Amino acid sequence: MGSPTSPPPDPNKAAREQFKIQRNWLLNPLPPGRDVCPICRGARDPGYPRCYACNQTYRRSGGILADAVVPISYSPDDGQHYHQLKVYKSPTSPNRLAQFRLAVLYTLFFNTHQHCLEHPAGGPVTHVATVPSTRARAGIHPLQQIIQVAHGRLPLIAAAANPAYGNAREFHHDRFHTSAFQDLEV
Repeated sequence: MGSPTSPPPDPNKAAREQFKIQRNWLLNPLPPGRDVCPICRGARDPGYPRCYACNQTYRRSGGILADAVVPISYSPDDGQHYHQLKVYKSPTSPNRLAQFRLAVLYTLFFNTHQHCLEHPAGGPVTHVATVPSTRARAGIHPLQQIIQVAHGRLPLIAAAANPAYGNAREFHHDRFHTSAFQDLEV
């Protein structure tokens, strides 16, 4: 603690310091191009309109894809960001530093790129949602906690995975479901 005459501690200092650390391992997504999927920004073969995963989703969904996908960072599976994405949600011992770092990253990203989300949506962000775990995690998922803290003023749309599909990652129309939207204003 400082003296009564010293300035109060800066509540954002720890967040800025953690983001400075993360800048060393975050990779900006590439723009869509010959080798980059226009949907998810992942790698694609030049002769195809989308990457394999987005193309499979497109086929299984009958041609329906997300109106907008706004990636935060590219994550090779041998990098530090990938490690953060694994350990923040560990069911046996979630890493609190990784959770804090992701909260900082998400909040900075959202505050900087909110317009990137609002433009294709045609208006302001009114609700938030997370894609739930497909592994039947007990309790609230750490990502949902991060989002709720970052958007305390916005209603959360609670979603759940359909247990009929187990941990499968392919598209199904009924893969996830939400509770009633009684408080949604359309």
